[in-house]
Amino acid sequence: MRHELRAGPLSVALEDGTLRYVRAGGREVVRQVYVAVRDRNWGTVPPRFTMYDVRQAADGFEARLAAETAQGDIDFIWEGVVTGTADGALEFRMRGEARSDFLRNRIGFCVLHPDTLAGERVVVASEDGETEGAFPERISPHQPFFGMIALRHGVPGASGLEVEIAFEGDLFEMEDQRNWTDASFKTYCTPLSRPFPAQVRRGDVVEQVVRIRVTGADEAGAGGDASKEAPVRLRAERRTVGALPPLGLLYDAVADGPIGPDAAALLKALPIDFLYAAVSLDDAAWEAALDGAAAGAAALGLPLAIAATAAADDRAAERLAACCARLARSGTRLRAFAAFGAGAVTTAARAEAARAALDAAGCGAVPLLGGSRANYAELNRAAEAGTMPYDRLDGVCLAMNPQVHAFDRASIVETLPMQALVVANAREAAGGAPIHAGPVTFTQRVNAAATGEAGARTHDPREREPFAAAWTLGSLRRLAEAGAASIAVCDAVGESGLVATDASGAAAPTPAYRRLFAALGPYRGALLGAVQCGDASVEAIAPLSAAGMRLLVANVSDAPRAVRLEAPGAVGFAANREGAEAPVLSEADGTISFELQPYEIARFDLNY
Repeated sequence: MRHELRAGPLSVALEDGTLRYVRAGGREVVRQVYVAVRDRNWGTVPPRFTMYDVRQAADGFEARLAAETAQGDIDFIWEGVVTGTADGALEFRMRGEARSDFLRNRIGFCVLHPDTLAGERVVVASEDGETEGAFPERISPHQPFFGMIALRHGVPGASGLEVEIAFEGDLFEMEDQRNWTDASFKTYCTPLSRPFPAQVRRGDVVEQVVRIRVTGADEAGAGGDASKEAPVRLRAERRTVGALPPLGLLYDAVADGPIGPDAAALLKALPIDFLYAAVSLDDAAWEAALDGAAAGAAALGLPLAIAATAAADDRAAERLAACCARLARSGTRLRAFAAFGAGAVTTAARAEAARAALDAAGCGAVPLLGGSRANYAELNRAAEAGTMPYDRLDGVCLAMNPQVHAFDRASIVETLPMQALVVANAREAAGGAPIHAGPVTFTQRVNAAATGEAGARTHDPREREPFAAAWTLGSLRRLAEAGAASIAVCDAVGESGLVATDASGAAAPTPAYRRLFAALGPYRGALLGAVQCGDASVEAIAPLSAAGMRLLVANVSDAPRAVRLEAPGAVGFAANREGAEAPVLSEADGTISFELQPYEIARFDLNY
């Protein structure tokens, strides 16, 4: 349900009730405006639209919406009116009413500002007057602005263009969503200083308005993003930009079952260097979980990286000692060991207890890691507070996933460049220590912000689809080029596994297995060639061999994309694609032209 709309010098998409990609003169000025209903654990309740009337006029548009947001004990309805006028103004007005009693953390508007505004000056208006500041360049651990009723700012590279955004119905504040790998700064209603979760009673009403005005725009450039119509320029060079680090797969023996012989045979064919297992030592069956992880690693002939959580302070040292001793007795090869407490980050006490446990078990040479098992937000805040025990660690581990705040494909793809930024920020905070990316998961596994029972691990059916394969390619590229010391990504087996398995033991390789990991098979630890993608809809990774390059190119968008590949110095190529037309080599300039289907991964073996 997507409509491309115009309002004077502005272009904007209205998709599933969300204003997306507000552009002026072809430049993005606002990423999104949407109504959010968030439960007590910050889960987003999706709307079901009962009215969706969109009308485009010659010089503006109007959309009338009505939605029901019902999930569990939450039952909330709202109506919205979205207008765009010829003078470059947008207004989104909403009125909602609760039809049940429930707890909520937030109801109302969120406005996303693109990450490209980092460093841009901004004037913020509050009830006390105006203050000047800037969108943070380094990822900010806390809110940069509070108590906002309006803000105005310029746009990088567009002299004279100014964006004004005003809010009614609540006080608003801003957070740096790059902490969760979202490519945005978020202005949201209801300050976090107010107690939450808050009680909502049946009949309670929420009314809010967001107004956006853009001045100084060139109306001639309001036609949207013209780059989507031209071929994407892709340049691949043998100049190196890093190396493919050791890769690990995630394994939960309790949830996903044993790794059977068929799955093991498939997984052994991949360039995988270790198995990663998270074990809660507070669970009654932690020994079974640990033994299962060790058995899985043995079945694959791989070392094991353990992330152990011991929440109870009075028994943490004892449990960590028992864990390390059990691993030592089993003869398991340990690649690394990380320890966490009740929160999402490693504390000095857990690091000290884990080091003592490893030493006592004769595993003193095993690297001790610590960091965040949830998101960079928690690590960033601990680093600022001075509570992250970097001096007791051999490296920093950092979990990340693309679905903390948004779940649509476009938002998921937008997280990819932020993964590299998070690694760079984490390394700087840790004084240059190695950053181990993982677990890198497609869905959120640890909800550090939950105020109640967070529920069981969820599976996303897209993990078995080409979309997840294309996204994972982009993730490997971004993290490897950022210098990650290792990457633990993708479940090995199970419902979300790289090799999909079920209770019968049947094993089936997913698109990510076939088109990505199998293609990387001969390139374990290879140097990476430099790739330059002219558009965010295309991702590529280029491992090198002595005389060639294997270029894997992914379309991470939902539409076909024409690509023109430049490969200076290449004297020939072979293409490997599933059921697609052969690429065309231009004799005139040596470029290779081809069209990528949505979420396709194409393979080119280039000879030099």
